[in-house]
Amino acid sequence: MLLSLLVLWLVVTGYSQGLSADHLLNAISVPQNKTDNFIGQRGFLPAGTDYQQDTQVLIYRFRPKRNNKKDTILRTIRVLRAKQDQQLVYQTASFAEFQSFRKQLEKEGFVYSRPLDSTPGVRQLFLRRNYIAETWLQADADSMYTVRVKKRELPDIRNILHGEDLLDFNSHEELLTVFGSKSVKKDLYYFSEHEFSRCTVLFPNTDKQAVFIWQDEANNYGLSYLVLGGQLMLQSTVDYHFPVAENSWMLKSKVHAGMNLRELRRLNGNDFTFYNVRTKFSGMVLPASNGNIDFKREGVILACINCSDIEKGDKSTLSADEALAEGRNIFVFTIMLYPPSLTLR
Repeated sequence: MLLSLLVLWLVVTGYSQGLSADHLLNAISVPQNKTDNFIGQRGFLPAGTDYQQDTQVLIYRFRPKRNNKKDTILRTIRVLRAKQDQQLVYQTASFAEFQSFRKQLEKEGFVYSRPLDSTPGVRQLFLRRNYIAETWLQADADSMYTVRVKKRELPDIRNILHGEDLLDFNSHEELLTVFGSKSVKKDLYYFSEHEFSRCTVLFPNTDKQAVFIWQDEANNYGLSYLVLGGQLMLQSTVDYHFPVAENSWMLKSKVHAGMNLRELRRLNGNDFTFYNVRTKFSGMVLPASNGNIDFKREGVILACINCSDIEKGDKSTLSADEALAEGRNIFVFTIMLYPPSLTLR
């Protein structure tokens, strides 16, 4: 569907032959050995290859047919095929084509957060299911209007077994694609009485509840971190008075909400340190990876049932071994998972 829009845009000037919807829907997934032919039928000829890191980039330039020499608009296509992301980058010198494409995205149900803007350098994001479109004016010598179209390969729901598997999702729309609208809801996550963030909740009010905090709150896009377990401070739970089963998501390291401190210590194979309950980061295990559990990637927050006597002490941190020796009743309350690019330091 998204590529149907792209190719429709490409044929606006002089290439208006009928094309089937099915053909266009599959455009971004055309096998690499058929790319030249597919794009060539639309007036673009191969113009070389490039590399973006380890990904090959196929470059095509527009060549008008002999009977259409009046069309001299500069256009190029760059095709990138990676394992998880497939991309088409289209550039045109025509503002009319640029505007037409963006308005068609809107009609097709793509969501975006602000009015269409053509200010040089300002990027406009459009999202629908596992498709992402980004548009902007590249203000250089050629002043090219650019559209980047990406199709994300999302995991099969049957393969989502551990908490870390949820890190593959990077937007509210992607979660809708795999889990459906009944299992995915927008919400507000409260860090304090006055601090909150827009979020997406997967399987709300169930033992499989997971909260996605986004970097781009306006578009519900770009995973910042994932929250599992704990008494989550969500706007939707203010008037929800029914009990929710203990969170059942387990990490690959075997860590899960409700696990007691002794078991967590055994899994790690080494002592670790966490903040005292009276501190700003109450119960948070200090980010470190000096054991089997990488606490830089797995943000573990502990809770304590019998720690009121140490709230007034002068210790800002406690070690697991120290707390166990004192007979503290401590357990895993909340787990925060971070994408590889945002691992804690």
